[in-house]
Parts: sequence; structure tokens; C-alpha cells
Amino acid sequence: LGKALGSLCKMKPAALNDSTTLLILSDAQTVDRETAYHALVEAKRLSGQVIWLNPLAENHWKHQKSAQIMASLCTMVSCNTLHALTDACKRLVRT
Repeated sequence: LGKALGSLCKMKPAALNDSTTLLILSDAQTVDRETAYHALVEAKRLSGQVIWLNPLAENHWKHQKSAQIMASLCTMVSCNTLHALTDACKRLVRT
């Protein structure tokens, strides 16, 4: 994830700008934390906002260092059930 996000940021596509909402869907369990951290910082700089959709229940994030780090950098939203995903989508529409 960190490498892919880093590559995207290096390309600096026109679609990635301050009016862009960048959505990431990941449980953050298998990310290289350092690479993902730096890439996410750059993605935040280039885009209007970054929202991380996490398919793990929010009460599991406290046991996962990567999720904690990524949540400190962007808005992390649980989407571990259809109800949670619906709520996340409603929240995105309001943002």
C-alpha cells in the first residue's frame, strides 16, 4: 500500500488536488508502516482530504499499531459491516 500510494503521489496526477477526496480501503495489517506513513503524509499534502476505510471493527484498531498511526494522519472510518459501510458513505456525502 505504501509503495502504491507513494507511486501515485510521485506521478502527481491532475486529479489529485486540493478538491480531491482520496479513499483508501485497507485493514492496515500488512502495510510497511514507515513507507505507508511517508506516502500518506504526501497524499494528504497533495489532496483535499484522505479517508481510510478500514474493514476491521474499530475496537480492534487499538491493538494494531499500523491502524493507530494511519488514523493519526487521516480520517479512519470503520466499514466492517454493511451498516458501518452505509454510515461511512453517508458521512462522505456530507463531507
